[in-house]
Amino acid sequence: MTPSSPGRPGFGAIVGRVGERQQLARALSDVTSGGCRLLLVSGDPGIGKTRMLAELADLAGRGGALVLTGRAAEFERDLPFGLFLDALDDELQSSGKAVLDQLPLQQRQLLGTVFPAAAQGGGLTEPAADIALALLPRAAGAETSIERFRVHRAVRTVLERLAGDRLLVLILDDCHWADDASVELLDHLLRHPPRCRALFAVGLRPRQASARLTASLYSAEASMRMELVELEPLSRAETAQLLGMRIAEIDELYASSGGNPFYAQALHRVGSTDARPLALPLDGAGGVPTAVAGALRSEIIRLPEQTRQVALAAAVAGESCSLQQAIDISGLDEPRTVRALEELERNDLIRMRESGQFAFRHPLVRAAAYLGVSEQARVEAHRRAAAAAERRGWQVVERAHHIERSAQPGDHAAIAALTEAAAQVLDRAPAIAADWAASALRLLSETPIDSDQPERRLELLTHRATALFMSGQLIDSRAILHQLRRELPVDPPVKRVAVAVACARVERLLGLYDEAYAMMRDTLSSLQPGHPDEEASLTCEIAMLCLLRSEVGQAREWAVRGLELATGTTLAARLHAAAAAGVLASSSTILADIHHAAEILPTAVASIDAATDEELALRLGAITGVVRAELALERFDDAIRHSERALTIARRTGQRQLVPNLLVDKSEAHYWRGQLDEAFSCAEDAAEMAHLLKVSELQVAASTALCRAAVIRGQLDAAIDAASWSVKTSRAPDPYYAREAQVQAGYAHIIAGQQERGIQEILAAVGEEQQHLPASYRPWIFELLAFAEVGRGRLDEARKWADRAVEAAPAGLRRGAAFAAMAHAHIRLAAGESAEAAELARSAAQDFGAVKMQISVGRAQLLAGEALARSGDREGALAALGIAKDLFARGGAQQVLAEVVDSQRRIGARMRRAGAPSNAGLDSLTTREREIASLIARGLSNKQVAERIFVSPKTVESHLSRIYAKLGVTSRTALALTIGPRDD
Repeated sequence: MTPSSPGRPGFGAIVGRVGERQQLARALSDVTSGGCRLLLVSGDPGIGKTRMLAELADLAGRGGALVLTGRAAEFERDLPFGLFLDALDDELQSSGKAVLDQLPLQQRQLLGTVFPAAAQGGGLTEPAADIALALLPRAAGAETSIERFRVHRAVRTVLERLAGDRLLVLILDDCHWADDASVELLDHLLRHPPRCRALFAVGLRPRQASARLTASLYSAEASMRMELVELEPLSRAETAQLLGMRIAEIDELYASSGGNPFYAQALHRVGSTDARPLALPLDGAGGVPTAVAGALRSEIIRLPEQTRQVALAAAVAGESCSLQQAIDISGLDEPRTVRALEELERNDLIRMRESGQFAFRHPLVRAAAYLGVSEQARVEAHRRAAAAAERRGWQVVERAHHIERSAQPGDHAAIAALTEAAAQVLDRAPAIAADWAASALRLLSETPIDSDQPERRLELLTHRATALFMSGQLIDSRAILHQLRRELPVDPPVKRVAVAVACARVERLLGLYDEAYAMMRDTLSSLQPGHPDEEASLTCEIAMLCLLRSEVGQAREWAVRGLELATGTTLAARLHAAAAAGVLASSSTILADIHHAAEILPTAVASIDAATDEELALRLGAITGVVRAELALERFDDAIRHSERALTIARRTGQRQLVPNLLVDKSEAHYWRGQLDEAFSCAEDAAEMAHLLKVSELQVAASTALCRAAVIRGQLDAAIDAASWSVKTSRAPDPYYAREAQVQAGYAHIIAGQQERGIQEILAAVGEEQQHLPASYRPWIFELLAFAEVGRGRLDEARKWADRAVEAAPAGLRRGAAFAAMAHAHIRLAAGESAEAAELARSAAQDFGAVKMQISVGRAQLLAGEALARSGDREGALAALGIAKDLFARGGAQQVLAEVVDSQRRIGARMRRAGAPSNAGLDSLTTREREIASLIARGLSNKQVAERIFVSPKTVESHLSRIYAKLGVTSRTALALTIGPRDD
């Protein structure tokens, strides 16, 4: 047997396809200049997608690019990350070792859960043995800590490091068969492309692609340019050339093949176009013609029996197969297996690779070898494959798909293996874990009943509900949880109540507040006396649901009842009391009863701080209400501390349903503290998790957090777009986050000088009475409105809002008074009362400083500096502006940093000469900002830069505003003088 091309079966010269090859060459040429692009090579089975992708690989390889090629396989769709394993593992095993060694330990560990080459000793790392229960509290100490988006980011980092200065070409073929984990990873890479020159080339059959894959591919244009290469049938002349025949000889064959090159070759091989269909359909979704299916079957059935047996073994082995695998799976000895392989190669059914393994010449040939035998033969082949893999020390995850296809009812070892495999892939491939749990349940349900079967069944149902939840299949997860509620015994009620609460939390995420409320009330009414912990748990959940339904008064009543129930000294009682106190404090802040909220919060905090992590893991929801109350009561450091602790525990114990909201709350706390980079990072993590879970309200909350940080960072267009998306997407009865996003959009419009539109956005979000936001937020809203009206020259309207800010400022909260003072300072400054404006701004800065709201302190100092400058106090103005500039620079507030620089220039501060280089300023630029600055300095317009790096002109404009602020310049000329001549 002779090897063909590396990594793929051999190919002949391409016939036709002139326009398509030109598309490939243009794409390579364009991406060589910078940026990322996506090529979507689409067409029916056999049309030539793989051949075109091989042509692309050859072109890119000759140009010095790093070419990574992976291919999904029809019968391995339950192998987690199989597509990327095929593309990356060999590279990591060889030249990638040095790259892996340079990565942080955590990233290496994450990659080791996916790629054998990245794991210590060359094998997959062992996660915890027990399954992660994301919906129910788990036993203390059980630990599964990875979140899938962190794996995705680690893979992106590896791609960047592997590429280095080279062009990266990532070719992913047959993506319509990609496993769910691979689709998620591809989706992440398309939304967050590697920070290098990269070309993604994806081959797929559009009719067989999943809705999620299609949505990911066609939404990629938001982050990179996408081009479709749609392969059409060959012409009659091209088909004749392909087959080495005269045009006059191919009429019947061309009619039967429709110009599909693979179909034409298959029919030509058997010399017939008769319809001899396979016993099983080759490709039901792809619509393979009956005559072609018959031709492929003919190629297989005319082989000797032992050769067909080895062909089946090769099909069972996977996308490629080694000699040893063929021996193990076929059950034949080595001499007979080798003779069969040689026969398969002579008939061009398989082709050797340089690696010494072999693969079928086309996936449809593999399908013919696999489906053209009896089901019993396939079962036996998979059983031999599973046994051989176990003998050779393969991990259970690598054996699971063989076990699943060969296990019989009553096979307790298979049930245990599938359960263990589901546990191991739960974090990184939950959809596959759900399928394996379902298979274990099927095997168990068909097993004669034994003593522990009911308990094992309930355990597997819980595992499946967890995996479905994590893969974003919330409706299916909810259905299983309801099934568990029906099957669990009423007494004792502990598990049944826990499942009911878990179900209610899933319904919360689905926006089914009324259904969750009714279920909690029903569960509570059916609870027998003598179970105070369960009664308190249900009561606290009902209180939270009332809060979500905007029934604030009822929320307080249920929270008070929860406090009354949780009067014991046990840990459970104390944590239930903390949860009730958190809801009570949150509702009190909305009702402006700040004193009551501040009075009861310390009790809740004391209970949480006194609990160990293991104890708190059982009642982790108690923290969430407390964090919300701390945000409203200006206790931002405490909110950060508690949310960080809760995140650590949630990640360690698998309670992932809490993580996105905790990240959103932590982002908000960092925002008010003026730590914008941390706020943005938390919001990005929340957005990734919400995207994976496919929960719209979580996505809205995360998008709002991104929007909040983006405004003050100067990313105004991004903030407005995110807000618009949040408003359109939210389906919650009380769309709190969507309203806040719209407020932030209004803020962005006001900063951009569009005061009237900004006012309209804010009032549309919350109404003139501002009743939909916590009392502590209202003065901030009124200050924004006053500032906007001052910008429109309507001082009387501005005074109305400023007076309302004073009225709305809750007693005992410093920021309320500070925002009210800022509102009046804007008006005094506009009215020419500069000294009074400066005094009010300084007072606001003092109040903001007392609660460590650093960016707000900077805004007040900026306003004070402008007022002092107008009153003639130049030194005082420069001092105030210097404080503001330092706070904004440290916090990452690029938008207002630019305003400070302009103010300093206006009053004649000693600034760095435009032509004097500043290494510190240049070092502060990101890679993308340096690239844009260099292109602008060479004289390119925003539009030309956008076309060069494949982004929108608005994105270039946003980057440019941050570049100006970092370098302290205000014009293109000054920018060019500052950075000096640059290499391309």
